[in-house]
Amino acid sequence: MWPPYSALWSAFRGCLIQNTTPFNRLVCIGYGFSDEHVNAVIETALARSDFTLLIFTRSLSEEAWKRWSAKKQVVVVTQERCAVKGEISSAILSLEL
Repeated sequence: MWPPYSALWSAFRGCLIQNTTPFNRLVCIGYGFSDEHVNAVIETALARSDFTLLIFTRSLSEEAWKRWSAKKQVVVVTQERCAVKGEISSAILSLEL
């Protein structure tokens, strides 16, 4: 990786998994979860009992939806559906993005 991306990547990992007091919430807005190296860091953070992931995006691929919507520490809101801590339902909001 080249600057500034290497510094940003290190800060991201540190904030979620490496610092002595890592963040306990991550809000993702518009991220499609197609970058496995990013997803791996997020899943490592989800191994902590105090971590919650909030996902707000217009849509997710079916693969990404299945991967994240079933997790107990994740809230997913898309234009078509939502999942709160593994409970899946139709989206209750009308998003005009």
